[in-house]
Amino acid sequence: VSRYLASLQGGVAGFLSRRSSKFRANLRRIARRADEEGITYEYLTDFSDDTPWDKVYQDILTIEARSWKGQAGTGIVDDAMQRFYRNMIPRLATKGALRVLFLRKGDERIGFVFGGVWGQVYRGLQLSYDNDWRSHSLGNLAQLRIVEHLCDEGVAWYDLGSELEYKARWAERTMETISLVIRRW
Repeated sequence: VSRYLASLQGGVAGFLSRRSSKFRANLRRIARRADEEGITYEYLTDFSDDTPWDKVYQDILTIEARSWKGQAGTGIVDDAMQRFYRNMIPRLATKGALRVLFLRKGDERIGFVFGGVWGQVYRGLQLSYDNDWRSHSLGNLAQLRIVEHLCDEGVAWYDLGSELEYKARWAERTMETISLVIRRW
């Protein structure tokens, strides 16, 4: 399976320098519009009693249900995907590896991106947003904001996951991986 990787070397400035001028201008326009609209960001790395992972996961599912994927019955509203992440998220949270970024309008969470950190690599897992906000390019906005936070943490690589066309603009490398299933006989 081909996966896209983005280098975070050189921080946000270094990351952006490896994107096209058109892409950078588009990100600036999206960020400026979000600021004008009063969209804010909530970055979560500590999932203690004050911010329990199960409440965060429920909010992720609520947003996903309002996304185009959720409205089509795909994405993490799918039963198998829900079970998968319901098992994975607490493990990441317990290890201090879970990273969640919410996009907010006032008190309402309207978008998210989440993944896990292992060493110097952040593996993005899911990104989604309320379909009513699709004209605001919240997917690109969430990606930009998570990159900023990851750079602040000193993360060196962003593994965007499997090869999808939109991810090519965010990455400069591909990596081939294989899946192994290990089971007892």
